[in-house]
Amino acid sequence: MKKIMIGLSLSLLLTYAHAAPVQPETMQQFLKAIKLEQYLVESLKDEYIQEIAITIQDHYDLPHSPENVTKLSQLVRDYYTSPSYIQASKQKMTDVYTRHFSNEETQLWTQFYQSDIGQSILDNHALTEAVQDTVAKIVSPDTPLTLSPQAELKLQQLMQRYAEE
Repeated sequence: MKKIMIGLSLSLLLTYAHAAPVQPETMQQFLKAIKLEQYLVESLKDEYIQEIAITIQDHYDLPHSPENVTKLSQLVRDYYTSPSYIQASKQKMTDVYTRHFSNEETQLWTQFYQSDIGQSILDNHALTEAVQDTVAKIVSPDTPLTLSPQAELKLQQLMQRYAEE
């Protein structure tokens, strides 16, 4: 009996360890099913964009004025809705899902999110807003701006565009 249990355990472990990696087309179907691109664009609330713009103003010691906030807000919105940012975000999400899901699991999640109940969850904007508001409360507005070198470079590029306008 002990040998059977050990053999069964090893069999299950090897089956799990050799789960098929997520295929690119399966991941694309999944990202489409969860409406990732739509979510990335629609989740940009004006107040979040404005907070980021004010943070940038503070970081660069720019004068506080409605005109500056408006210009910076538009630059921030343009950045977060740009095809390159959307693609980079999709790639980051792909990396996360690929590390944690097998191809079969991704297919099952895709089927779920394509179902009526899956779509109703995705289309529940009140739930989405509640989650976003909760996350916003967790991240304090008093948190100092700390940027990675890449983010700092992108911010400098945005600021250069801002200065040129």
